[in-house]
Amino acid sequence: MRVFLYSELQRQIEKSGVGRAILHQRKALEANGVCCAERWQDADVVHINTVFPHSFFLAKKAKRHGIPVVYHAHSTKEDFRNSYVGSNLFAPLFQRWIKLCYQQGTKIVTPSFYARSLLKQYGIEKKIHVIS
Repeated sequence: MRVFLYSELQRQIEKSGVGRAILHQRKALEANGVCCAERWQDADVVHINTVFPHSFFLAKKAKRHGIPVVYHAHSTKEDFRNSYVGSNLFAPLFQRWIKLCYQQGTKIVTPSFYARSLLKQYGIEKKIHVIS
């Protein structure tokens, strides 16, 4: 199996929790004998870690080509609130955006039961797997 790990703007977020997560995911895949694909077209599974626009469109392309998408739901509206000046104003829009992104996943993974409960409250009806 070949997995394409995708994290948009990795250089800008590499010190954040999301940025560090992709490094841990790569190590976990390699430790279990799973190859990391260099291109999404060569992958059996696309694993997306970010909610930026290219991530959303990559998920749509992969699904259109029959490649399953694991969307790692790191972000919630509640995390976004109070993160910078004006973020509370945009939090409702952010919630709609991340719901749209996460629903592109064939599978959704989140790092906590709390995050899963929030995503369920947003109306995401897909099964959400918790993996810390």
